[in-house]
Parts: sequence; C-alpha cells; structure tokens
Amino acid sequence: MSQQAIYCLKQLVRKAEKQPERKRDVLLKRPDFTMDPQDPYPFRSADVLRDFHAYLSTAEQKKFISLEWEKHYIGTSLERIRLHDAKGVAGLLDYEYLPDKLVQIEAGFQRPPDGHWLNAVVDQILDAWRYGKRKFGLTIEQATRLNILVDAVQAIEALPESRILDYRQFGARQLGDSKALLPIVSTLGQIYRNRLDKPELSYEDVLAELNLVKMVHPVLISGPLKFRAGSQEINSAVRPYLGVPGDLLGEFSVFNSPSYLLTIENLSSFLEYTSTIEDDAIVLYTGGYPTRRFQRFYQTLLSRISAPVFHWGDSDPHGFQILKTLQKLAGEKTVLPHEMEIRNGDPFSEEQLRHIERLIPVNPPTDAILSSYMEKGDGIAEQETQTARSPIKQA
Repeated sequence: MSQQAIYCLKQLVRKAEKQPERKRDVLLKRPDFTMDPQDPYPFRSADVLRDFHAYLSTAEQKKFISLEWEKHYIGTSLERIRLHDAKGVAGLLDYEYLPDKLVQIEAGFQRPPDGHWLNAVVDQILDAWRYGKRKFGLTIEQATRLNILVDAVQAIEALPESRILDYRQFGARQLGDSKALLPIVSTLGQIYRNRLDKPELSYEDVLAELNLVKMVHPVLISGPLKFRAGSQEINSAVRPYLGVPGDLLGEFSVFNSPSYLLTIENLSSFLEYTSTIEDDAIVLYTGGYPTRRFQRFYQTLLSRISAPVFHWGDSDPHGFQILKTLQKLAGEKTVLPHEMEIRNGDPFSEEQLRHIERLIPVNPPTDAILSSYMEKGDGIAEQETQTARSPIKQA
C-alpha cells in the first residue's frame, strides 16, 4: 500500500468536501504529490515510485480518478490527478465521506420544535460543516455536542428568572451530567451574544445574563434594606455586610433613605469598603458582571430611592462594560464612575482602545473618562490597586 498515494487521494477528497457545489474539477498537481518536501516526486526510491503509480492506477481503473501524464525525452511524468468520484475514493480509502457523515448526524439529531429560533442557528452550523468549516466554535468532529446544545437552550428558556445555577448544577439537573455544560460554554456564549445583541460581553458574562455562573454566591449587601424570608425579615443594615440568598431579592423594602447607592465589581474591594467606610449608604457587590437576577433587583432598588448612584470597578473595558450595563438599567439616573479615572495607569492595548471606543456613549461623566483614555492611550488599572474611599466625602 502506497502512503504517498493515499495522501494524494485524501487531499482530493478533502478538497471536494470543501466545494460541495463545485463547478470546476478537483485537481492535484505535481508539486502537491509528496508527503515529504525533502523527497519530491518522482521519489528517490524506485519501489516507492512504482507502488505510488500502481495504487493510483487501481483508483483510475475504477474510474474514481484519471491520471494525466506528460512525456519528456527522458521518460513519462505524472503531472496531474483529476478527481471524478469523491465518494468512490473515500470508500477505497475507508475514509468517512463528509456528506455521508452529515446524513448520519442529521438522522441522529433531535431538532428544536418547529418555529424555534434555534433552528436557524442549527442550520448555520450544519451549513458550515458541509464546507468543512466550524461555526460557533463547533466542528463536525464535535457533532455530539449539538444535541447537548439544543437541550441546554431549551432548559435555559424554561428556567424561572429568579433562579440562578452554576454550570455544574445546571448540567446535572437539566442535562443529566454535571460536566455537560462545560464544553459548550463558548458556543452558548457566541449564540446568545448575538441573540441578546451584546457583542462586547465575554462568553461568561453572556451566561451571567442568563443566570448561569461558575459558582453561585449570595448577594453581599450593606445598607438599610429588609428582605422577607417567609414570616421573617432579614435586615441588611449590619456591619460590615450581609449575604442575602438570591431567592430573597424579589421582596424587599428600604427603611431609611440612603445617602447613596454604590455597586462594587470585585470582592476584595467590597470587603475593604464595607469594613472601613461607615456611610449610611447601600453598597452592593456585583460579583463581576451582574447576573440577570441581580439586574432585576438593582433596577427595582433604583426605582425606590432618590440618592446618587455610583459604580466602582476595574479601570478597563470590562469594568466600564459593567458600568454601561448598570447605566442602561438606571434609565434617566446617572451611574457615576467612582475611582475609575486613573491618572497613572498602564497602557491599553489596541484592541482595548477599540473596545473603549465602542462603549461610548455611556453617560457624560463616563464618556469624558473614556475619551481621555482614548486620547492618552493609558489608564488601565485593577480596582484592587485603589484604596477604598467614600464618593460623597470626596465631593
């Protein structure tokens, strides 16, 4: 069996697979015959050359290919191999032909219900696979993930808005395997980033919008709020803070007028702030990008207070992305950036500067900072580099 001939025939089949609606013949030319650039055709070994020609002649006799020779005064040289029957060549090689593979995949695949938006996404994936390409991070070799994807999307849509699950909980309860969600996190992120029209969000942030997170934590709160748990009330006006289960966020009251509302992106900064600043304010830890459940709570809270609103996060595109999300929830109220204008920060990358440009507009105070960063090219800093300070005592 000639490995060089098998190599050539597989190249021809793969070329044909990538051109399912081709109008031109698929050809392999002399420079592409060899597996080893150090041993060009005609091969240095007479035995290798003879086996190469013999194996290709077998495929030609079956009319799967034709061999095109060119005569020279010193002999006859194979110049081109022309493909006629890709499926026939695949069978000769015991190679799984792409169109046949697609038929098997579609036969074993459970489509979403008729009219479901996910059908259009599935069609895009299958169409990409017909051309040997990937779509939403999936290749045809990962076809088993397609059923998991469909089950996951339908399970996400069935989740109550107040319910938040971590990846393993969701996988175990909704998909029958605690690890089932992990391989399709990026695929779900890409699909829902388009569907939610939030192109700047990371995949994990997109899933947070769907109430799926790496780890479920209570919402950390400091300030004059009361939450109802059955017949009991939980008071969050304790020092330094209280962890409130997310299921209780739907029913609460504000019992004193706070001097301001401050959201904090990172945990260490929240812990420092609540342990050192003793303002009569409401302070919330967002846990990075806020989940959909947190966003609903935040929006309701804003409707019940008239105090100034601030956000303290990393001085980077992701931190300002969180601020922009909070600003959209705040409506006509302005979410003021707190400690996010860094004078001696690190340089932004070109991609980060493009991201910043796409973020504008947020609100006038934030846009001024972002415009300054674009002009200077620096200002990036982690939130933890800044010491906790009160926004009202600086004013």
